[in-house]
Amino acid sequence: MPWTARLELRRRVAWPLVRAQFAWHGVAWGADWKIFGRPIIQRHRGSRIALGDGLTLRSWPRSHPLALTAPVVLSTRRADAVLEIGEDCGFTGTTLVAADRITIGDRVLVGGNASIADLTFTR
Repeated sequence: MPWTARLELRRRVAWPLVRAQFAWHGVAWGADWKIFGRPIIQRHRGSRIALGDGLTLRSWPRSHPLALTAPVVLSTRRADAVLEIGEDCGFTGTTLVAADRITIGDRVLVGGNASIADLTFTR
């Protein structure tokens, strides 16, 4: 399929910038990652974002038929917060916001435009 070849080429061209973004935010790069578009990373100083091998993040609207409306967001809100994702997980336009701790196990797929947070944002 021509659209998948174009998508893969675009992903590989963007790879150095995406990898630099993860390094800038202090998030270790894992093996066999497939990152389609730049996610939004908001890591509070002192917090930890740990992402397992085999991770797939889809932030480009045309990278998935679910027609995502926003990029993937990985956010920690406090210095002692932890966002931990296991191996072989996939997220499509997903927002993950940890004030204390979010732990997602291995081989978890989260559908398009979903949000996972451990706080209510009422304050």
